[in-house]
Amino acid sequence: MLAHAIASRDAQEVGASAERTRIARDMHDNLGAQLLSALHSDRLDRKDTLIRQTISDLRDIINNNAQGGKTLGDLLADMQLEARERLALADIGLDWIEEGDANRDLPLAPNLIHSLRSILRETVSNTIRHSGAQKASIKFQLYESSLSLAHRDDGTGATPAPADPGHESGGSGLANIETRVGALGGSVSWENAATGFVIRADIPLVDMGAS
Repeated sequence: MLAHAIASRDAQEVGASAERTRIARDMHDNLGAQLLSALHSDRLDRKDTLIRQTISDLRDIINNNAQGGKTLGDLLADMQLEARERLALADIGLDWIEEGDANRDLPLAPNLIHSLRSILRETVSNTIRHSGAQKASIKFQLYESSLSLAHRDDGTGATPAPADPGHESGGSGLANIETRVGALGGSVSWENAATGFVIRADIPLVDMGAS
């Protein structure tokens, strides 16, 4: 009986720790992105909208309740609009590129929608916060069983720069991206290139559709 009680307590502690980590990661990636956009906006009505969105995101984080049912094509359109607006508020131009038509009509599971939004939000936040860039390029390539993301900017790179791209994270933002991509069974790498910073992610779509 005592051993069972101890094992049950340990399992609860592990679960609580994992939940705290998830909430902290979501607050950094999603709430941080929204508040950063509000900070850069000169329009009071836009600030109000962003703050309302932040409150809505906070409810989703607490409830772990991302909405499913979007197709990959719909999600890409939504993410492009958000990324373009956020970068424009920071006076950074955006080239958005999509290649391939595979899986555009695939309905996505809620966790995949949430993760893809969070990954892109954090790459955009990294460009806004750390790069001093004037231009960014976001490229999605769609394959039959996966998608790839390449986010480049013409700035000075991540701060601090990762010593071992893809393994040692330069700050909690890059660490969160690595964790999210890894949880989806994908891989991520980044580097300070001669012309700026680039981050790449490859994410499988097998068994990731909405059930």
